[in-house]
Formats: sequence, structure tokens, C-alpha cells
Amino acid sequence: MAPRKVNKREKREQIIAAAARIFAEQGLQQSTIANIARAADIGKGTVYEYFPSKQALFFAVMEWFQSNIVTEAEPLIEVNGQSEGGAGACLRRYIGQMMGHNDELRELFPLWMEFWSAAGTGEDRQEFAEALRRMYGDFRRHIAGILAEGRRSGEFSDEIEPDTIAAVLAGTLDGLYLQAWFDQTFDPAAAADHFILNLLRGISRQC
Repeated sequence: MAPRKVNKREKREQIIAAAARIFAEQGLQQSTIANIARAADIGKGTVYEYFPSKQALFFAVMEWFQSNIVTEAEPLIEVNGQSEGGAGACLRRYIGQMMGHNDELRELFPLWMEFWSAAGTGEDRQEFAEALRRMYGDFRRHIAGILAEGRRSGEFSDEIEPDTIAAVLAGTLDGLYLQAWFDQTFDPAAAADHFILNLLRGISRQC
């Protein structure tokens, strides 16, 4: 009987998903490759076939996190070069898509803390800091682009500063999930949507 062909991409994603759970539950320092292998239901040696070290696997988890949360929402930004329904509706869709990962993000938010920690300490801090800069940069660029489109179209006031609003919004969403992490009754998605609605009223040219 011929050996079963292994889908390396699926196996890699399986390992990353298991690692994300373990890193979120135990933290980077306390997590072990052995624990991650058990969570992925594979042998420890198999993990090393895909990732040479725990740090390399942690970095892959960081990239996976960005792809699933930030990059996934990109197709909602523009339709044929313009925002469907206007810039305000586009902004709500984009933020809604990101916050739609409510349960997943709440469970994995400790990873975000680990990312920040890795960017500030350790031998690989520069690599992690650069990855975080890219992640936040992508988010701010997407939001600023939507706001700039609204300003050009006359939907938003000429006086708004898209880059500044985008930066503040990034900090706001981080803060909402930080609160949700400590308070299981808090709904960050609902709070974010309410905040966006009030923001849109404030920057509307009709105000």
C-alpha cells in the first residue's frame, strides 16, 4: 500500500492553529513544542519539520493572526475603485468584519500581548517590532484610504485628517478588546459599531 500523501500546507496550518491556542493559553515562555505537538495531534518531530524553533513558529502565528484578522477584511474596502454605499458604509463594513471575529479574538487576545512583549524584548525583537509596524500600518492605511475617499467625494468634512483618525481608531479597537479580555460581559463589536456611527456623524459634511 502506497504511503498516504501529506498535504504540507494543511499540516502547516494545523500546527499554527494549535500553536496559537497554546501560546494564548500558556504564553510564549511557558509553551513548549511538545505541548503544541500534542494539541495538533502530531509528533514533536513533525513540528520541527515545518518550523526550526519555537520562535519561528511564534512568528508564523503572528503572520497567521494578521492574515485572518486584518488582511481578510481588505476585499470589503473597494468595489471597482469606489466604496459601495459610500465611505461611511464602507468603514462600518470593514470594522464590522474585523470585529466579527469577536469570540476568536477574545480567546486569542493574549496573543496580542505576547506579540507586544516579543517586540520589546528578546533576540528577535526587531523582527517582531517590524511585523507589528506592518500590521498597524496596513490597518491605518486602509482606514485612512476610506476616510480620504469620503473627503474627496464630499461625504466627509474637508477638515478631517484621515491619518490621525486612523491611528486613533487603531488604539480604540485595541482598547475595546483589552476591556473585553478582562470583562466577559463586555461586547467590543457592539461598542465599536456604536463608536463608528458616532464618529461618522461627527465627520459628516452635513454636521
